[in-house]
Parts: sequence; structure tokens; C-alpha cells
Amino acid sequence: MSVFLKVSQQTVWQLVSKVITSLSTLFILAIISQNYGEVGTGVYTLALAYLAFFYVATDLGLNAHLLPYLVNTNTAVWQKLLGGRILISVGLMILSLIILPLLSFNSPDYKWSVLIGSLTIVTQAIFITLQALYQAQQRYDLTCKALLISTPITVGIAYLLAINQAPLPYLFLGHVLGWLVFVLVSVGLIKGITPRVTPLFDLNFLTSSLKIAWPIAATLFLNTVYFRVDVFLISYFRNFSEVGIYNLAYSFFQTALVVPTFIMNSYYPVMLRSKQNLLKVAGILGLLGILGSITTWYLSPYLISLVAKEGFTGSVEALRILSLSFPGFFLSALLMWVLIGRKQYKTVLLIYAVGLIVNVILNYLFIARYTYVASSWITGLTEYLILILQIIILIPLLKR
Repeated sequence: MSVFLKVSQQTVWQLVSKVITSLSTLFILAIISQNYGEVGTGVYTLALAYLAFFYVATDLGLNAHLLPYLVNTNTAVWQKLLGGRILISVGLMILSLIILPLLSFNSPDYKWSVLIGSLTIVTQAIFITLQALYQAQQRYDLTCKALLISTPITVGIAYLLAINQAPLPYLFLGHVLGWLVFVLVSVGLIKGITPRVTPLFDLNFLTSSLKIAWPIAATLFLNTVYFRVDVFLISYFRNFSEVGIYNLAYSFFQTALVVPTFIMNSYYPVMLRSKQNLLKVAGILGLLGILGSITTWYLSPYLISLVAKEGFTGSVEALRILSLSFPGFFLSALLMWVLIGRKQYKTVLLIYAVGLIVNVILNYLFIARYTYVASSWITGLTEYLILILQIIILIPLLKR
């Protein structure tokens, strides 16, 4: 099977999986926006944004670092990774609840949403560990099968609770039960590619891996902060209503960004063996980014109207501005993994640290006056800055 056919096949499976989860997300957002309004949408999406930091923290760069071992079907490594992730996620779940009372934008609905949703930190950790195995063995079709069973449960619970006017935080019960079903189904499916699925709790393995992978972990965390710090500043300087308007647009924007992520998930194991097709992949990603910007600009009013009936007109403007950054995001996804493949862990960390600092400063200066519109522009500007820095650093490395 050719490189591009193999990459395309695995990318398609990931896209199908994302279509399933995206449709469920949009359906839930539609339920919330129509039953709980702008404020409810803001509370719900802000709770998800808060939990997202802990989801990323469960990764800690271990997937990228250990992928070469998993490609060679080292089952013990995967079992130790699973055990380490479970320990890490339990600690992060506790940490998320300790930090929660310290947040200035806290509210009863927000607090209970995070409290219930924090249980998904453990299931997300197991999901990320499963993805490492799927990526190494190029079996993303298994993710799709598990999602087809678990996603309707998440959506169904949210729908039943909303139409019965249940308190907003209860909707997170759907996330908890849905991901639990996903994990249980996945455990049954992976028995076909690995003989042992039980976790091994090896602290020496975990600590030695983290000593090497910590720059990747820090980069992934900074990248998440860089992606979502704006919404917390909007809630601080403005209100939950504007958080809801911005996050509705951002949900569509973030969904589109899975395309380069999935392509790189499929291409990275191939790139570890050969880098001959880098320019072709870069051309494809750049073209997809441009097409994404043009398409989203014209479809924004229709996309927003699919989810929200009224009160979210500002989401159209925000989505259009955000879509202009697609080429930057698509290309930087490739260059980041090229740098990681060359073991430039600390360099990648430095690049995204610069991007985060610039992003936070600009958002802090302009959100209070220019609202979520400023955040939309700043997201794109900082991503193009990151892309430029990546190119500057990679040019001499690729000449060697």
C-alpha cells in the first residue's frame, strides 16, 4: 500500500470519527442554546474549556515519545503507559477540583458542571492511551466503531435531560456515561491487536519517560492554554453571554482544525521512517487551509443558524475572522511534528511559549474594549507568528 493511500485511509477513519463526535457536539450545543440561552451556553462551554486543560495534561507528551516503541508492537510499553495515565488522571481530577473554588468567574452551575465533568478526565486519559495504540498500528477504524456505540448515549442523555428542564450541570452525566461506554467497548476491540489490555503500574517507567518527554508535554499544555486563554479572559472582562457567542463560533472553528491533526496522526508514523514526501504534504495542507477559509467564510451564517435560532449573530463574525487563520494552523501542524521528529522538543516548547505570551498580552490589552472580535483576530495573528518562527528554525535544519 502506498504512503499516500495508507495516510489517506487512516485520515478518513479519523474524519468519520470526528464527524460522529462533531455532530453530537453541535446537537448538544443546539439543545443548550435553545433551552438554556446565551448564558447557559457560556457556562457549559467554559466548563468544557476548563476540563480541556486537564485532558491535555493527561497526555504529557508520552504518546509522541513512546510511539516508536508502539510501532514495533511492544505490548508491555503500552500497558505501562496505560497504568501511568490512570495514575496521572486521578491526580489531575483531584487537582481540577482543588483549583475550582479559586476561579473568580465561578458560579453554582459552573461549579457543578466541572464537578460532574471531572470524572471524564480519567476516561479521556484512557482514550488518549488507546489512540497511541491505534496510531502506531494504524487502526483508527476501531475508534470509529466504539464511537458509533457510545456517542448516541451521550446525546440521548443530554436531550432527555434538557427537554425535562433538568439543571444544566446534569447534562455532563451524558459525557461521563458516554465515555465510560466508549472505554469498555474499546477494551474489547483492542484485544485483536494486543494480547494484554490490563494496566501495569510502573513508576520507574513513568518517571524516566517523563524526564525525556516533558518538553512535549509542556508544549501541548501551552498550546491548549494558547487556544483557550481568550475565553477565560472574555469571561473575566465581559460576561458569560459573550463567552457563549464566541464559543459557538469556536466550536465550528475547532472542528475544522482536526483535519491537519488527523492527517499528521496518520502521516507521523510514516514520516518517522522517511521524510521524502514533506513538501507534498505541506502543499496539500496549505491548499486545504485556503479552501477551508474560503468555504467557512461563505457558510458561516448557515452553520451558526443550524445550531442557534437567535441571539448569536456575533458568532458569524467571529467564525469568519477565525477561519482566516486556517492556512497557518494547517501548516504549523506539520512543521511542529517535523521538529518533534527531529527531537527538537525544547525548540518547539520555546516557539509555543512565545506564541502564548504574545496571545495573552494582546488578549489582555484588547478584549475589554473590543470583546470577542479581538480574540478572533488575535488567534490568527499568533498562529501565523508561530508558523513564521517554525520556518525560520527549520530552514537550516532541513539543509543539513
